[in-house]
Amino acid sequence: MNTLRPLLLAATLLTSTAGAGAIGTSRQPHDPAIRSLIGQAIAQEKVCQSAHPSKNTQSMCDKRDATLRRIRAKGWCWGSTNPNEANAGLYWLPCSRNKVH
Repeated sequence: MNTLRPLLLAATLLTSTAGAGAIGTSRQPHDPAIRSLIGQAIAQEKVCQSAHPSKNTQSMCDKRDATLRRIRAKGWCWGSTNPNEANAGLYWLPCSRNKVH
């Protein structure tokens, strides 16, 4: 799902540069189930972005997309309350508050 890929890439970059605790910050979901799904999506993205494309890679990309849909279905989005926010300022928030599209 192409519209989800830039969002997850940004999430992956944020968590990898901010450290493992980024998902647990005050601006992140407190629900352990949502945090777990986000962690799964990030791990799946790493395989999906692997330098060695294969059937397994595509399968992981499909799983990542499904995981991102589950996160969104549970009401969480990668975005900001500021519609002009740059990628570096994005974070997980309730979709109802997201102004970045």
